[in-house]
Amino acid sequence: MTKEFLLAYEKLHPLLEYIDLIINKNHHIFLLEGDLASGKTSLIQKYISSKIPSCIVTSPTFSLVHEYNGYFHYDLYHHGLQKALELGLLDYLQNQGVHFIEWGDEKLANILKNSRYNYHIIKISKHDNKRIYRIIDG
Repeated sequence: MTKEFLLAYEKLHPLLEYIDLIINKNHHIFLLEGDLASGKTSLIQKYISSKIPSCIVTSPTFSLVHEYNGYFHYDLYHHGLQKALELGLLDYLQNQGVHFIEWGDEKLANILKNSRYNYHIIKISKHDNKRIYRIIDG
């Protein structure tokens, strides 16, 4: 199933609510795909900040993961999938919580599927001054 939203960054509330619905169904891994500056990090920051208002969310660009009280934020851009796997990505994904993985790709999706993880893909693309957020069941 695919769900699509066309939203400005300041008005992500419907998308954040939909992510909450997915999480309530025990799907806790989200692969975020999109070009540079498409809004992957911004979406994760907005979501985690909505749950933990006092939290300052930063991108784990040079480390593999940042954890915020059960919310995990990964960035595979500088590491690549192979290095992330060597650093223990699949072990981290066994932790209870919500996992957001920037630069997740088809290879990672196949690994998750073969490992029987429940996941969703969030594809983000620019559309004028808004973004299209397409959420696809894994």
